[in-house]
Amino acid sequence: TFLLFTFEKYIYVTYLFFLLLVIAVILNIILIPLYGIEGAAIATVSSSVIYNALKYLIILKIFKMQPYGLSSLKILLVIVIAFLVAYFFPTFDNVIVSMVIKSAVITIVYAVLTYLFKIVPEFHKYVFLK
Repeated sequence: TFLLFTFEKYIYVTYLFFLLLVIAVILNIILIPLYGIEGAAIATVSSSVIYNALKYLIILKIFKMQPYGLSSLKILLVIVIAFLVAYFFPTFDNVIVSMVIKSAVITIVYAVLTYLFKIVPEFHKYVFLK
């Protein structure tokens, strides 16, 4: 994003923000009456994904830069696995206890998989002081 803001054709960012505003308003108008608060969440996520995809395409086309690589896919896979493990983890009657335990499970699964897949070299360098 910083690259787009400092680029001499920063007008693209203005168009993107305007498009984000229009998409968000339209989706909220459509989805909130249908789904309530979940509709607002769906509208927000959808407009954010569209905005970031267009921003990615602009960076790819104008600057010929690829901001994502194999490590990005590995991180996405780790996030999905950590979420699925926590999702299928048993819940408890006490909501707070369940939330704390599931958060701990997500953190542990994420940290262990990040370590095992060697996604982030800094993780090994700073955590294990190698």
